[in-house]
Amino acid sequence: MPPKKAVKPAAKAAASKKAVKEVGEEISSANQSGGAFFALQNPLLHLIEEYLLTHPVDGKRMTLKTFSEISEISVANLTSIVNGYRWVAKSGRDTIEKLAKTLEIPVLQVYVLSGFITSEDLVCRTNIDETVDAILRKMSRDKTMAQRLPGEQEWMRWPLSAKISMAMMYEALTEKVLLRYTIK
Repeated sequence: MPPKKAVKPAAKAAASKKAVKEVGEEISSANQSGGAFFALQNPLLHLIEEYLLTHPVDGKRMTLKTFSEISEISVANLTSIVNGYRWVAKSGRDTIEKLAKTLEIPVLQVYVLSGFITSEDLVCRTNIDETVDAILRKMSRDKTMAQRLPGEQEWMRWPLSAKISMAMMYEALTEKVLLRYTIK
């Protein structure tokens, strides 16, 4: 067996940069011919490609087939995801969990990177006034509460503390959580 050649760190770094550039070009060219979900889940696809590069097998970039074996996701399913013909967020929960486990990221991050959950989804933008008004509408549809509620004109004159108290009593009565306990 011939001795292995020593690879200089600078040459190794240059080869790594070249490989990353090639993968970027692959993704860029795939974006032009990819499926409908390619652009949407592009951040996730970049993470998968990075994983393939940073976990070489026999000194070469990991193949999708090897990634499939490691993640226990079918090659056909992975190929559809990577080519943008299948939206990973609409895959089964087990597929998403396997992908998250292999990429060593939380399941929620798979949903975020695939475009299914956006940063807007993670922020509650309602204020307390909107919340108590929505609870009043819910209470007015409840047959047991409808006769006991103040009219809309009277409700508008009530102080916020009284509206919150009424909402909290309704929560206790129905055993539901309707009020987000954040006060401006």
